[in-house]
Amino acid sequence: MKYDDFIKEIGSRYCSINPNQIDIDSYWQKIVKLDNPFIYDRIMKLLEFKCDVSVYNEKRNGIISRRILSQKSDNILDCLVNITSSNYDKFFFTEDELDYIKRSIPKKFDECIRNISDRWLLNYIIYYFFQDNYYNFMCNLFQMTGYLHSIKKDLIDLKHLELYNMFNNLSKLSFKEKIDFFKENYDKLNVMELFYDDMRKVKNHSYQNLVDSSLKINKENGIYNGNLSSQYGIDVYYLNGEDFYGLVRTFSGDRVSLCDNEDYIYSRLNKYGYSFSYISNHNIGTSDLEQKAVTLLYDNIDSSQIAYVHHDDAHTGRIINKLDRYISEKINEISTPKGLMYNTKSYNEIFIRPKNGEIKPKALICYDEIHDEDVLFAKKYNLAIVIINREKYKHYNRWSEDYEENTYII
Repeated sequence: MKYDDFIKEIGSRYCSINPNQIDIDSYWQKIVKLDNPFIYDRIMKLLEFKCDVSVYNEKRNGIISRRILSQKSDNILDCLVNITSSNYDKFFFTEDELDYIKRSIPKKFDECIRNISDRWLLNYIIYYFFQDNYYNFMCNLFQMTGYLHSIKKDLIDLKHLELYNMFNNLSKLSFKEKIDFFKENYDKLNVMELFYDDMRKVKNHSYQNLVDSSLKINKENGIYNGNLSSQYGIDVYYLNGEDFYGLVRTFSGDRVSLCDNEDYIYSRLNKYGYSFSYISNHNIGTSDLEQKAVTLLYDNIDSSQIAYVHHDDAHTGRIINKLDRYISEKINEISTPKGLMYNTKSYNEIFIRPKNGEIKPKALICYDEIHDEDVLFAKKYNLAIVIINREKYKHYNRWSEDYEENTYII
């Protein structure tokens, strides 16, 4: 693929290029010099699971720094100064930018280019400090600060938050003020390390919160039912309106067809991860909308195994190798148990990576009553049974949002 064709394809809304199609050895010197920050960001996101992109980002940062520090105009990036309504198609714009430009011709063309220039500058600065685009950075910052606000704990140094807020306020600055901001702060090269370390700290607290709040299978938890346990010869727990949270995984198929598939039940087939859901008295919904398949409850999840949390279906599919680009395009949320359930429309998704090759469940979920096949299934896999009385709990079955809502730019 020729370089120009490759860049135009990357600039489209729905890029169909596979990372293995990118001849980075031939193109990298041109790629790092690209004017358009959105196209550059998209290329790096395609490549980052194929190769180490840090060397390209280091080169890119040098170019960004020189461009901004030597910027001549106070109103528009120097690389866009000579663009006119008759030659704009000779430059590398994204498909969305081209649509915007075409709609602006002729009366609002100059305003359009100034707006594009301002967005490029904002993304130059954010990429320089955080190796991501402005929108994604803001999504992550809002997730972190929103969680800190909800738990009312000082997990992060206040000076760090004040620093991040400076970047939050960048979009409010004029073009010249953005230039001045960069000149005053471009030597603070530890900002990215601080930010992602703080993000990790907050995520760890959130994930541990989700795990600690989940229902534990033991006879002292208040829902153990001695009569039903004696009747069925197996530990039975009965949720009859009590408050609870629980980590569950739903399997396609029924109890009979799964009875001889231990690897499937113990999550041994995919070492890269599995989709779970978080349920509670606020919403017992899972991906099994009719609640007829097999749903298992877990109380032994290590919080370090959690890789992704989203209040809706995260569309993770099946991650089958380390070169899969992303777990999900959906925003990786940082939530309290209550916050996650409050935002869940039908069911949420938590992506968990197994340790030691398996994730063993603790109980089989039964709705309203226990059937003979439930007992056989539970005894075969040494599971307890948790009955959920559906009359006492909420179960939302609302349509999910459009796919492009609550997503990162990837």
